[in-house]
Amino acid sequence: MKKVLSILIAVVIVLTLAACSAQKQNNTTENKSTEPSKSDVVDENLLTVDITVPASMFDEGNPASAELSEEQKKQGFKTAKVNDDGSVTYTMSKSSFKKFKESTKQETADTLNSLNADYPCVTSTEFNDDFSEIKIYVNKSDYENGMNFLILLQAGMAANIYQSYTNETVLSNVSVIDKDTNETLDSATYPVAE
Repeated sequence: MKKVLSILIAVVIVLTLAACSAQKQNNTTENKSTEPSKSDVVDENLLTVDITVPASMFDEGNPASAELSEEQKKQGFKTAKVNDDGSVTYTMSKSSFKKFKESTKQETADTLNSLNADYPCVTSTEFNDDFSEIKIYVNKSDYENGMNFLILLQAGMAANIYQSYTNETVLSNVSVIDKDTNETLDSATYPVAE
């Protein structure tokens, strides 16, 4: 009988301790859901990137808007805010930004490398990693006999669009160079200082 009573008391003690432990765990869970500890709080900017596109990149045909297009949503843009100065700040996840930057960089490189499709005088192009320096090599006589001055504008705008949407400094020096003599025939800096 003494043995049975001892076992019964031991079972009651174990059940009591188990019940108290479960109650304590429930209280801890409740506290975590209502009051996150410092280790549970994650800085939102740790996982997102803000991109501020200057007002000069927008016009009547492409107005600044806080509304995201379907294309922007597909690219991973989460929010857009029009700022007082007319610029727009977009927010996207860092992983989406990385993909967006890589694809935009490739599109810009493709645009610069295919200038000869629109301008047969172009023989080759060179540019650095952030498109701040662009050299367009041309056949001088062909370049001077047409409306080829637009090459500068097209290359500069392509670079500025990439720079604006990828948090690079928006500045690109574009030079048109004679492929035979390395003489600079034309040059311009974009955006043009106002």
